[in-house]
Amino acid sequence: MKILDIYKQYEIPPDLIEHQLNVASVGQFIWDTLLPPFQKTVSVDDLTKALLIHDMGNFAKYNLEKFPIKGWSAEYAKEAQKRFIAKWGDNATEATYKIAEDLGVSSDIVEIMRSIGFENASNIYKETNHAQMISNYADQRVTPEGVMPLLERLEEGRARYVLTPRFRNKDKNEKRKDRRAYNKGRDALLGIESLLFTFSNIGPEYVIDETIAVYKSKLMIYDFNAK
Repeated sequence: MKILDIYKQYEIPPDLIEHQLNVASVGQFIWDTLLPPFQKTVSVDDLTKALLIHDMGNFAKYNLEKFPIKGWSAEYAKEAQKRFIAKWGDNATEATYKIAEDLGVSSDIVEIMRSIGFENASNIYKETNHAQMISNYADQRVTPEGVMPLLERLEEGRARYVLTPRFRNKDKNEKRKDRRAYNKGRDALLGIESLLFTFSNIGPEYVIDETIAVYKSKLMIYDFNAK
């Protein structure tokens, strides 16, 4: 089944489709530029599949009143989310892995999916698993507006986070602990970036919307079930 048909089957919102396609495109582009000895350590098919479905469950946590879905009517979005939660639950992470299981993906693909997330960066950096490094890094380079330089992306996200009630309601000790955790994750991701592009024939500045466009166009017709 083609990936766009899978997204349609699970009623994945357009912006979430766009995000997963962009992250998978970044991942494929980075893999494609790795030097051959390092390319061989990563299954590009497993990497691609993991990135194409890594956030499938996020529809469960959409705040439709605050953030309407472009291209969907309010009523359709509300009913689609109701169907989604009824089938997959309201926990976005759990829903993602339930869908992965429903799709019958391998444990290797699930392992790559589990490595994605800012909070996992420091462990990924220590283990130097190339597939997990690429997947975690690729996700951190993509925003709703497109691909951004890593540090700019991290600092922009941090600036937004410190304005939220979730952060502002913390006491001083919690805020210091939060800052240390952010610094640890940021430094790990910068380390991952440095390592990845040591193994590559390009620099991170070449990972931009224009260079991933050809990968994205091919992913639009990607056969997810192809072996």
